[in-house]
Amino acid sequence: MYEQAEGYFVDSLKIYKEIGDRRGRASALNNLGLVATALGQYQQAAQQFKESLEICKQTHNRRGEALTLNYLSNLARLEEDYDRATKLNQESLKRCQEINYVKGVAVS
Repeated sequence: MYEQAEGYFVDSLKIYKEIGDRRGRASALNNLGLVATALGQYQQAAQQFKESLEICKQTHNRRGEALTLNYLSNLARLEEDYDRATKLNQESLKRCQEINYVKGVAVS
């Protein structure tokens, strides 16, 4: 199931790159990171989340930044790096509050 989803997200990432849709690329990278996390491929997930976060920063996508920081926080927690998880979670919460993203505040 995850492998099939991964294939779809790889295809969507390729399309977003071809058409120059950076926000779409960030979303596809986050989805690939979530699949990698579910498969226990934490290093790969971290790389995809970090690439997504960079794109979100470059495109001034604050909501995307907050979401991606939350994903990185969850990943750090799974890796039992609780100090890093807390720091990332606080960064996510701060961004959610700055843009009044109530749903993001609730999950941060």
